[in-house]
Amino acid sequence: MRKSRLITLALLLIAVAVCWWGWRDRDQVVPWLVNPWLGGDRIRSAQGLQLSADAISAESLEILLASGASIQLRDLRLRHPLGTLFGGEDNRSQLTITGLTYYPAPAPLEPDDEAATEIPRAEAEPELYFSELLQLLRRRLPRQIDIDQLQWAGPERRSGRLSLRREGGDTIRGTLYSGDLEARWQLLTRDTDVRLRARISSATGESVLQLDGSATRQEKKEWQGELRLQAELEQLAALPPLAGAVTGAGGEFSLRIESQFPDQLLNLEGYRRTVARLSAKSLHFPLPEDPIGMPLQLSADTLEPLSVDLASLWPLTPRQLSGSANIRILSPGTEGTLLELQLGARTPRDAPLLTANGNLDLRAAAPLFQSARWREALSPVAVSSPEGNLSFRGTAELLPLAEMNAQRRRNPLRRFTVTLLPEGSAKAVVGSSDGDSLLAQLGWNRGTAELQLPAPVTIVAARWPGPVQVETETVQIRAREAAETLSLDTTLKNIRCRLEEDIRCTLFQESAISRLEFDGIDIRQLQSDGQLEFSRKDEQQQLRLINPSLSTGEIRTETVQVKSATLESAEVECTRHKQDFKCFGASAGIELDALSGPDFQLKGVLALNDLHFASAAGQLRTRARYRSDELQLRARNQYQLKASVAGDLTAEGNRLSGNNRLRSGALAIESEWRYQLDSDAGSATFTLEPATFSQQQPLSDSIEGLPVDLVAGELSAKGRLSWPAAQRDFLDARLDKVAAVYGDVFAVGITGQLSSGRKGDNWIASRPQPFTAETLDIGVPVENIRLAVSLDDKRDLVLTGIRAELLDGALEARELRWNLDGEPRSGLVNFSGISLRTLTRELETENFAATGTVDLQIPLHTGDEGITVKQGRIEARPPGGRLRYYGAFSADMLSANPQLKLVAGALEDYNYRELSGTVEYPPSGDMQMQLKLVGRSESVAADRDLIINLNLENNIPAMLRSLQASRDLTEALEKQL
Repeated sequence: MRKSRLITLALLLIAVAVCWWGWRDRDQVVPWLVNPWLGGDRIRSAQGLQLSADAISAESLEILLASGASIQLRDLRLRHPLGTLFGGEDNRSQLTITGLTYYPAPAPLEPDDEAATEIPRAEAEPELYFSELLQLLRRRLPRQIDIDQLQWAGPERRSGRLSLRREGGDTIRGTLYSGDLEARWQLLTRDTDVRLRARISSATGESVLQLDGSATRQEKKEWQGELRLQAELEQLAALPPLAGAVTGAGGEFSLRIESQFPDQLLNLEGYRRTVARLSAKSLHFPLPEDPIGMPLQLSADTLEPLSVDLASLWPLTPRQLSGSANIRILSPGTEGTLLELQLGARTPRDAPLLTANGNLDLRAAAPLFQSARWREALSPVAVSSPEGNLSFRGTAELLPLAEMNAQRRRNPLRRFTVTLLPEGSAKAVVGSSDGDSLLAQLGWNRGTAELQLPAPVTIVAARWPGPVQVETETVQIRAREAAETLSLDTTLKNIRCRLEEDIRCTLFQESAISRLEFDGIDIRQLQSDGQLEFSRKDEQQQLRLINPSLSTGEIRTETVQVKSATLESAEVECTRHKQDFKCFGASAGIELDALSGPDFQLKGVLALNDLHFASAAGQLRTRARYRSDELQLRARNQYQLKASVAGDLTAEGNRLSGNNRLRSGALAIESEWRYQLDSDAGSATFTLEPATFSQQQPLSDSIEGLPVDLVAGELSAKGRLSWPAAQRDFLDARLDKVAAVYGDVFAVGITGQLSSGRKGDNWIASRPQPFTAETLDIGVPVENIRLAVSLDDKRDLVLTGIRAELLDGALEARELRWNLDGEPRSGLVNFSGISLRTLTRELETENFAATGTVDLQIPLHTGDEGITVKQGRIEARPPGGRLRYYGAFSADMLSANPQLKLVAGALEDYNYRELSGTVEYPPSGDMQMQLKLVGRSESVAADRDLIINLNLENNIPAMLRSLQASRDLTEALEKQL
């Protein structure tokens, strides 16, 4: 017995200690006990907490809500707390709070990658019953609530005071004062009937918001409710939580909602027969600057209330839709309306029909193009001063109720159609903000660009979101550069586009550009047309050009000019994947009316086959085969070549290469070449196949205008040329019994081979290479010519071992040099056994005849003045010869000079034993001979010697021309051949 009393005493002491400890630390103990019952909310701190059966009070209390917001209470006092805790019809509790401050939740942080990919855990659906909420208000709401200072600590701080009274258990009245606004409401709560009336007014008594609602309990735990809202948006936007978030809003709107809703308010699937009607008058509010790039204002007025009849709230299932409204989007600082739109909705049968009519005024878009975001997006293109209008209309149907299953709700619209009406246009000033941009390089600095829609543009989708079809017959684009250096006119016809995950477009384009200038190239009257087909699938894009044509009136560079060039092809197909692309064309044709440079002109038709263009890893590759049946080349306004050519062309990065096959008359040349664009270096090798010439097929049939023509024999050559010059360059040419004609001079039977190569900057042929010729006819035939040719590193053309026959004598020279730079060189030519009888026969003169044989030593000098002779010697061989010279002097000259008469008589029949003298040949070509003759004349002192000093002068080029003209070249050549 004694032991049990000790245990009881110990437990009592422990209970007293716990109660004493709990009362002493009640500010910490109470939150610890209460927080588990608050469902996510919690009391963060409590100070000055006093508990009794008659009242509960606290100096301060901070509550952290599950949303992240917090509430701070000051000087809280709840009288008769048992009425609130246990509820009842006679709840006499009263709550007074000196200050209540609400702190909104901070903005959420961007989720990290792990949080973004975390799979959320399933949670039970929360429950909130309307009937229980009404019971809670009726039984547990204090009879009186007063908050002297109510504060909203959001971006726009607001303060006010709240007063609430519960009358008779069913009626709750409340008043809230904040600044110049006053809110009053009255709530009537019964078990089966609820009525709400609320009004927010300004200090002047004007209504800011008026709310009326009612709910009547139905069977099956359902309610039939109605809510009517009327508000002035400018005043409403000043209320928390909108305060500070929306500025510049205004206008009036009213909303009426009728619905049959479940007692479990959060069961959205239980909401049925919900009808909402919205009316607006002069409603306007700003649109967010992001992502548009600048602030815009939206204005709305309903012509007929917008009404939505929902068969189900979740899933959202519309049954009836009706109403119409005018929507306007305004750009601050402009007079016009950027977008004016009239929206309408009606439900003629089971599918709601949406209609839209609108107009886009581009003048009001001027501030948009000047905003920083648009300037950056369009850079380096600068757009300003837009103008024009685009009008449109559209219709769409919402899916009917019977088709609103989960799959079809992804595409809620069907028969979606938008039409841009004809005569729409858009015009703007377009400039370049970067001097290195493509526009600037093409010669466009600043000008106007205009788009016109002569025909309607239709945008159609069977389901939307879903594949979209865009069609129009004609789109016109015009652009004019301010300095009139560039103009563009483009017409796009028969445009058909299908837009979905894959994009497909077809159109026909016609373009004309007056002038383009870039990288030193000036293109004028550029025209193009052709059918275009474009498609995109995933990361791959494909472009087909069908029957494309490109022509230009003129192309100029610093050194080259092209007139009237045309490029045509049957089809070109291009494919792009990411950054790589490739193009292929089976065939194309280029027609050049004239391509000319400082020393050449080219024209003809060039056919291209197997065109390939490809770019991979930033490297461009091109290859093609080309052919021309008749290409005409004219060089230096003198030489003309008509040839057929064929070959292959390859370009890879900065490297060009190819091979050519050229045929013109008897000429057939094959070559391979390569050229490096970045270093301006290249090389070419060529082979001239053995070409046989005849009088019927001479060289002039292949190349017109050459000073030399080949009319017989065979010519072949091969070589390599480089630029800049390289030591591997060489040239080999072979002539076999070639007959050549130079003016009235011809040579027959030329045979030899010349091989030369590079040494430093010069061509050389260091080894003497033999040449022979059967005949060289310069007016006097030279036959059986033998010599060797070489070219040294001093640019001396060296002829060695020269031997030839002429005038029944011989010509010999050990070495003759001709410097190609005109530097003076000297040599000696010996003529031996020259027959004067043969010479006079070749001269075919009637008043001169001679016999005898002479030898000549001619010191030959070459240089920049040509060929000259100084102190040449002539001497006759014994026993001399005979001279007969008639009519050398006129009768007047003879009568006036008796000595001259004596000499003239002697020359008419003069037999000489000795003949010697000198020869001079100046640059003028007038050969001068000073001769001394010793002999006798039968007509003058026949019995004694007569010495005659004779000075002769004759222009050798004129004499040779005379001799050449006196013979028939064709007949003389045929005799030799």
